[in-house]
Amino acid sequence: MRAKCRLGVTLSPMLCVRQGKWSPRAPTLRWALAVGLLALSPASLAETVYKAMDEQGNVTYSSVRPSGAAHVERVVVSPAPRAEERAAAQARAVRLKAQGAQLEEKRKESAEAKVDHWRELQEAEDELRRAERNYEAAESSRYNRSPARIQATQEALEAARKRVVKLRR
Repeated sequence: MRAKCRLGVTLSPMLCVRQGKWSPRAPTLRWALAVGLLALSPASLAETVYKAMDEQGNVTYSSVRPSGAAHVERVVVSPAPRAEERAAAQARAVRLKAQGAQLEEKRKESAEAKVDHWRELQEAEDELRRAERNYEAAESSRYNRSPARIQATQEALEAARKRVVKLRR
């Protein structure tokens, strides 16, 4: 289906034939605008790929529309990113990797701090139990029941209790 131009038969939208000679055809403003918009549209930059499935269920991808396939589907593949976009994505990936490493380091430090705190609490509770046993032994001793010894063990017991309460907060 070829459109007629004023000079003869149109072979393409831009050229017509007149008595065996090529002569340029003046495009209309609408035609030029349409071509310009199509050239700039993202869809014109995307590559069209066809996905075809035959009767056996085998899937084939091709840039040429296959014939004789049971089911043909058009898949639009976006063009590859520009160099600036790739560079920006790589810079973002490096930045995110560094942030991830920092967060992992903080997580490890936090976990180590929790383990250290738990160990210190266990040591303080062990010290409290020893202080309680020493205080009970000082009070129940028949032979060495001096007030100075009882007071010293009582002070050690109170210090151990304060340390455990502080670490449990």
